[in-house]
Amino acid sequence: MQNGDPTTTLRLNSPWLPVLLLLLVFLQATNPSPVWQYMLTGVLLANAVSYYWARQLRSSLTVQRRVLWAWAQVGDMLEEEFVIENRSWLPVVWAEVADHSTVPGHDVSRVESVPGRGRRTWRARSVCRLRGHFQLGPWELRTGDPFAVFSVVHHIPDVREIVVFPPVVRVPQLSLPRGVASGTSRSLARAQETTVDVAGVRPYVPGDSLSHVHWPTTARMRGLFVKQFDREPSGSLWILLDLESAVQAGEGEESTAEYGVIVAASLAHMVLRDNRPVGLFCTGRSRVMIRPNTGMQHTWAIMRALTSVQPGDGVPLAVALEEWSRIASRDSSLAVITPATTQEWLSPLMRVAARGLVAGVTLLDAASFDGVPRPLAALVSALAELRVSARTVSSGMQFEHLVPLAYRGVLRFKVGGTGRAIAIREPASAGTGMP
Repeated sequence: MQNGDPTTTLRLNSPWLPVLLLLLVFLQATNPSPVWQYMLTGVLLANAVSYYWARQLRSSLTVQRRVLWAWAQVGDMLEEEFVIENRSWLPVVWAEVADHSTVPGHDVSRVESVPGRGRRTWRARSVCRLRGHFQLGPWELRTGDPFAVFSVVHHIPDVREIVVFPPVVRVPQLSLPRGVASGTSRSLARAQETTVDVAGVRPYVPGDSLSHVHWPTTARMRGLFVKQFDREPSGSLWILLDLESAVQAGEGEESTAEYGVIVAASLAHMVLRDNRPVGLFCTGRSRVMIRPNTGMQHTWAIMRALTSVQPGDGVPLAVALEEWSRIASRDSSLAVITPATTQEWLSPLMRVAARGLVAGVTLLDAASFDGVPRPLAALVSALAELRVSARTVSSGMQFEHLVPLAYRGVLRFKVGGTGRAIAIREPASAGTGMP
C-alpha cells in the first residue's frame, strides 16, 4: 500500500459572492436604504454561518476505507467498508465519495448524510470480472454547507494494490499429456523435487525440507537423514500458451485469450497439486518463461505471471515451439494451448514428437467466440494422424471451480450440531483511512 498525507481543502463555490457584498456595501453607502441594509445583513449572516459550518466539516470529520482482501480470483466478491464519523454537533447534510480506483466495474461512488456527533457506515460490493493488477484509491470525500456557499474536499491519497488471479477450474475436455501420468519407476538420476518413488536416504544438509526427514534411519543412525526420490517417467510438464494477437478471437471475458489463461492456470494447479514440476512458456505482449519446479512459491509465481499476460504481437506458435524445443529436457512433456487453426505449427510439433517428447493440445475454438468460420476439424484430424491428443474448448463453457470462489463479505452460515444456523465469522479487515 502506498500512503500519503491526507489533505483537506475549503473553497468558495461562487466567485461572485464577494462582488455582491461589495455592491451592497456601495449601494448602502451611496444610497442608504433599509432594503440594502437588510440584504447586506442577511448575506453576511448566511456567509458567516456557512463558513463556520464548513470549518466544522473540515476539522471534525474522520473518514476510513477498509478492504477485506488484498487478492482475489475472477468471480470473487470484492467488498470494501467506508466509515464517516462526525465529531461536530453540526450535521453533515451531504457527503459524496469520489473514487479513482482502477478495478473494472467496481463503483463505490455514493452520497450519504451523517447526524451531529454520529457516524455512517456502509459497504460497497462488486464481482471481480477481469484478472490483473489493480489499485483501490486514491479517493475523495466531498461535502459542504447546506447553503452551498463553501465546499470541503478531503483527499485521501492512499493506494492499495489488489491482484485478481485467473480462476482455477475443472475443464472436462482437458486431458493431460501421457508424460505426466502417474506411475513408479527406478532411475539412475535423482530428482530434485518430491516424487512418488523413494530411492534411498542421505545425510541432511542445510536447506532440506524437514518433511523429507526419514525418522527411522535418523533414530538408528543418531543423525538427520532425508529421503532421496527417483525421477518419475513423466518428468516435467511445460505449458505453452499461445497469445499471439493475430490468432485471438472474442473480447473481454468471452475471448480466446481469457479462456487460454484459465485453462493454463487450471492445468498448472492440477499438476502442481500432485507435486509434479510445471513450467510456463507464454508468447504475446511479453515473452514469459518460467522453468519447471514445484512448491507453493512456484505455484504463486505461475499464477502471478498468468495474471499479467496479455495478447500482443509476439512470435507465431511455430516459432515458439522451435524456441521451446531448444530448452526442453528429454523427460519433458508439453501442453499446447492455442486458438491457431492453421497447420504451419504442426511441423515443429512433429519434430518435438520425434525427439520422444510427449505433447497434448488444447484447441480454443475461435469460431465460437467471433462467429468467423475456421477449419478446426481439419486441424483436429491432422493432430489425430500425428497421434497427438487434442481437446477443444468453446465459448460459453460452464466451468466448475476447483478452488471455491470466496464470496467475501457475503454473510454465510453453517449448521451446528444442534441444527442451529451459525454465521461464519469474517476475517479481520485491512484498512486505509485518515483522521
